[in-house]
Amino acid sequence: NLLLNGRSPEATETDETSRAMDRINQKVRDAETVQRAAQSQLASLIQRERIEQKLLAQIEARISNLTQHATDAIAQNRTELACESCRDIAEMENSRDLRWSKLAQIKGEIVRVRQHIENGHRRIIALRQGALRVRALRREANMQIRLGGYSRAVAAEREADGLIESVLRKDSLANRVFPKDREG
Repeated sequence: NLLLNGRSPEATETDETSRAMDRINQKVRDAETVQRAAQSQLASLIQRERIEQKLLAQIEARISNLTQHATDAIAQNRTELACESCRDIAEMENSRDLRWSKLAQIKGEIVRVRQHIENGHRRIIALRQGALRVRALRREANMQIRLGGYSRAVAAEREADGLIESVLRKDSLANRVFPKDREG
């Protein structure tokens, strides 16, 4: 690898982990963007739900009011006014039913978006944990490289000490076998 690329395996491994970190960080940013959009959609749905609930309350109040008018009209023998109130009540009840179905649809959407947000939150946590693992692996690899360098230095130092001892032993042996002339 060093001969072909001009790079050591450690450098290639570091580049791969850097690219992996970049990809994970990009995935986290993308997931956070989607999360923000989903939260915005949820806020909009909740706002629509409240509007529908208010409209339903208004319709219920109008139905109640028209029912009272119809009851009063019947009590006063004003059948034409009572029939008109009954038609209005029927229209209001149809409108109420449409609002109820619309509200149920919105509530279903709210549940779906909330689940999406929860899943997105879990995904972001998983991605961040993955990023932490990659960082930890990178640190461990760097430490191994440093320790490898240290252990290679220690091994070289031991080898040098061994060679020195070997030379000294040979020199000592040579001095015993071939004593030097000690002339002063």
